[in-house]
Amino acid sequence: MDFNYGSIIADANNELLLYYTQENDYTGEWLSITYSQKNRQFIIYKDWFGSCSYCDALESSFDYSKEISIEEKKEFAKEYKPFCVIPEEVMRLIILSGDIISCLIPVNLKCECNVEEIISKIVEVLKQENKQ
Repeated sequence: MDFNYGSIIADANNELLLYYTQENDYTGEWLSITYSQKNRQFIIYKDWFGSCSYCDALESSFDYSKEISIEEKKEFAKEYKPFCVIPEEVMRLIILSGDIISCLIPVNLKCECNVEEIISKIVEVLKQENKQ
């Protein structure tokens, strides 16, 4: 498992991590997109990370060398509220209408987002959900 904000928050909330990116720097912003099958919604999380255990919540909360329990993940994830929640049926309409998915990504985000990859992962989930 990747050790990043997106994977910890997705695990804690029983969500599927679709996309995660962060600035290629020692400190900056991160963005993750998850899918909640239970609630049938896509969730965008956005926040920042620091360069050391003093200024980075993830580093100060966990020991990288040990397995992290689900209880620890849930406690950590309480601090991270969604930036945006999109119901599945709305996301389906967004995808069908064209490349307006980029409008959902915060415009002031400093890290790069691969919109084609995001769309691909969302379409994959929507196809799976159609089969069920």
